[in-house]
Amino acid sequence: GAHRALMDQHFFRSLAAIGELSEEVRNIQAEEFRREPAQAASLSRYEYAIAGVVFLIIGCVTVYGHKLSQQMMIKDSQIAEAEAHTTAILNSAFDAIICIDRKGIVRAFNPAAVQLLGYSVEEVVGENVSRFIPSPHNELHDQYLAAYQGADSSSIVGSRREVFAVRKDGSQLPIGLSVAEYDFGGETFFAGVLNDITDRRDAEELKRSKEVAEEASRAKSDFLSNMSHEIRTPMMAILGFTDILADNVLRPENLEAVATITRNGEHLLEILN
Repeated sequence: GAHRALMDQHFFRSLAAIGELSEEVRNIQAEEFRREPAQAASLSRYEYAIAGVVFLIIGCVTVYGHKLSQQMMIKDSQIAEAEAHTTAILNSAFDAIICIDRKGIVRAFNPAAVQLLGYSVEEVVGENVSRFIPSPHNELHDQYLAAYQGADSSSIVGSRREVFAVRKDGSQLPIGLSVAEYDFGGETFFAGVLNDITDRRDAEELKRSKEVAEEASRAKSDFLSNMSHEIRTPMMAILGFTDILADNVLRPENLEAVATITRNGEHLLEILN
């Protein structure tokens, strides 16, 4: 485009110079015609030659412009085809994809993102991506973006992080986020790929709860096993001595006490078993 504009500028300058030269020749011709008709006729031939050169230049520029126009049409067609191909990929992607420019303005928002976050395309394209970021990070997102562009991007681009996204209804959704940087039309853009990790987090939480419960059950079993051993050994001795005591006790009230000790001891052993 810049090259064509420069060529056009040179062409119009050439036409202006040739026009001035033709006008000057006509003036000289008119002056000399009054003096010497033969010389005036010679100047007329020069004017025809100049006109021929002008037509030749116009023809060359026309041919060049036609070829340049064809090249531009082919390039525009290729760009349109690439954009259509990119749009088809975005629309068919299973994961949510949000594309932003260097200022954090949303430029693309695919159907999966509409379903995930609840916004329509019209509501978000042209708006700042910070609306999807929970506070307090949303207020600082533009600063984060500017700092990132002036620093090493390896910690963000190409890596996957787990963060929260704000849906249209205000709820926060745990997501996995991957960011890629790309250039298009001489500008830098960022594409974020988002996927819902709620089910995975719930499964992980359930697994952790199960592990905690199993650990508590093992601790309880170990405690009861130890207590059973610690109590059973002396209890067996107590019951043995109560049998001996019952053979040597004569008073009925004492026999009843020994029987109570034996009964409660045997009940405790049943619980431990």
